[in-house]
Amino acid sequence: MDRRGRGLSTSLAAAEDKIAQVEAQQEKKQSPVFLGLPSLSQLTARTGEATE
Repeated sequence: MDRRGRGLSTSLAAAEDKIAQVEAQQEKKQSPVFLGLPSLSQLTARTGEATE
């Protein structure tokens, strides 16, 4: 492969990497944010277990 062919494959790899980064950012923006708070179903399950 000549120098230009290697450059094109490097550019393609860099472009694919950038696309993957952008897609990951979009998925992160669209997913709910976990704040560390239990859900209502988790809270009710905990209160049902507490028998002292």
